[in-house]
Amino acid sequence: MEPPIEIDHSTVEDWTIVEIRGEVDVYTVPTIKQYMIERLADGCRRFVVDLRSVAFIDSMGLGVLVGALKRVQSVHGELKLVITDAPTKQLFALTGLRHVFPPLRLRVPGATNLLATSGVPATAAAPRLCPKTHLRAAGHP
Repeated sequence: MEPPIEIDHSTVEDWTIVEIRGEVDVYTVPTIKQYMIERLADGCRRFVVDLRSVAFIDSMGLGVLVGALKRVQSVHGELKLVITDAPTKQLFALTGLRHVFPPLRLRVPGATNLLATSGVPATAAAPRLCPKTHLRAAGHP
């Protein structure tokens, strides 16, 4: 059995930081999709999806990220990705998706507070806090 996928999120100001660990593929896409739908239902509207701990992304994985972006934009929200490894950057470049997702560049490598180091502007509005959840799902069958 492959390693499980893990998804956590936290809130910084009014941004929901979604951290995905594992593989984003045909087996884990339904879990990721449901997780993002639940965060939207919780009232979250501004997302940073941290893909630094993702080992692999297939075409279905790219599709779930595009689908999440469309859902977030449909409620006038924002979704940004954190991608630091060369193969994933190349995948997004080759597929043209680097032009679809707003870039989020980390100024301090390995920083734990993504927003403080990314240039994402803080807002004066009161933050909308999403409930903290952790999901650990079984991996491939």
